Amino acid sequence: MKEWCDSVSSVLVSQVFLPVLVQENVMEKVQSMAPYCTSWKGKLSEHKAALKAFQNKWKLRRDDFDPEHWDQLNENAIQAMNVL
Repeated sequence: MKEWCDSVSSVLVSQVFLPVLVQENVMEKVQSMAPYCTSWKGKLSEHKAALKAFQNKWKLRRDDFDPEHWDQLNENAIQAMNVL
């Protein structure tokens, strides 16, 4: 489990370009696995900052998304940040 948690964490904080589909996938994993990833405790602020960066980029490109998809992305980001 620790290896999986560390892998998701490293992708999340990597600051490399991630396609929206990958960002969505990472957020879903954060939502479902955060309670079990004890190794994340020291990185919570980094993780929240990364999720906020995803959300801010989407806000800048809001017109590029279907309105329902954008709402879903935004809601998923909020939920993922709340789980952390």
